[in-house]
Amino acid sequence: MLRILHTADIHLDGNFKFLGEKGQAHRQQIERTFDRIVELARSDGYHLLLIAGDLFDSPHPSRRTVEHVKQQLGTLPIPVCILPGNHDALQPQSVYSRERFPANVHIFRDTPTYLPFPEWGLVIGGTPCTDSRGSALAAIRRPDPCTWFVVMAHGNMEIPGFVDAASRPLRASEIDALQADYVALGDWHALQEYSRPGVKVYYPGAPEPTTRSQEQTGHVLSVTLNDQGVQVSPLRVGRVRCRTVSQDVTNLDEAQLLSQLRGQTGADLLLSIQLRGMRAMQEYIDLAALQESLEASCYALHISDESTLTADAIALDDFPENQVIGEFIRIMLAQIKQSPDPDQRRIDEQALQVGVALLQGKAVLR
Repeated sequence: MLRILHTADIHLDGNFKFLGEKGQAHRQQIERTFDRIVELARSDGYHLLLIAGDLFDSPHPSRRTVEHVKQQLGTLPIPVCILPGNHDALQPQSVYSRERFPANVHIFRDTPTYLPFPEWGLVIGGTPCTDSRGSALAAIRRPDPCTWFVVMAHGNMEIPGFVDAASRPLRASEIDALQADYVALGDWHALQEYSRPGVKVYYPGAPEPTTRSQEQTGHVLSVTLNDQGVQVSPLRVGRVRCRTVSQDVTNLDEAQLLSQLRGQTGADLLLSIQLRGMRAMQEYIDLAALQESLEASCYALHISDESTLTADAIALDDFPENQVIGEFIRIMLAQIKQSPDPDQRRIDEQALQVGVALLQGKAVLR
């Protein structure tokens, strides 16, 4: 029996600008999750660790991160196979060209590379990313003899009618031609299976999310090769989970809205809240106040207001034209009516709400 731990798309040293000041904390979290993967490979009886691309977020990670990776991987009593991905591509001055990794770490350098492990009757094949062009599988074929053939690839699965991969395509016909037992993929950040007759094909997804919308991250794959064939099981290693919430604000006052949103929060959630529905002019939504009230209950929080102002329900008789507020409302209603697209309409609607609130003496700006 042969046991392999398959991971990809760790993205050490990423900047994660979308998290603002929390980007540094997320970098540290990803490093802790990487350490957890290494410990899992060490302590749970695995024979190999495969990293199918984008271990680093760029070809030029920081010295501290490189040394940490070398120290962690060098302590493993098993081989580690690293395929350069599109983010950490194999280039003349990249980390994989300039650094000397521990003896148990094998970097894919040739097109293609074949790494034999005769003690297990295993060969691992793969082509490193050097740029964004070309197939990741076209030149790879099963060598003879070998009991097990595993292929590593970093690219985009072509799915007729859904995904037409122009960059590093992975085609079903190429997978069939490999005659592989297992294909260890990287590049797509969600846990997904694309197995073919006779071969298991998997993306493990990213161990931690690298954008707000990645809701199937957090796993590695435990792969067992034995007399019964190939068995693949996902293992949860990540801390952070993404969640997108669409919240209807219709007929909700500020306290009710806050109460409903509190029920969606969680300490390990990278939470995106989209406000939708209809609101009256006097129902101004203070996004800054909502953010301040909720963000301590989340790993990270982003709120967007996509609700629509019920401008046609404004009783203009309550705001005479000879008053400043009445004139302002009429000017803004005319501008809203002429808004060229939904995004501009929302901006104009918010301007109307804020302006009316200010003219009524309310504190709405911070």
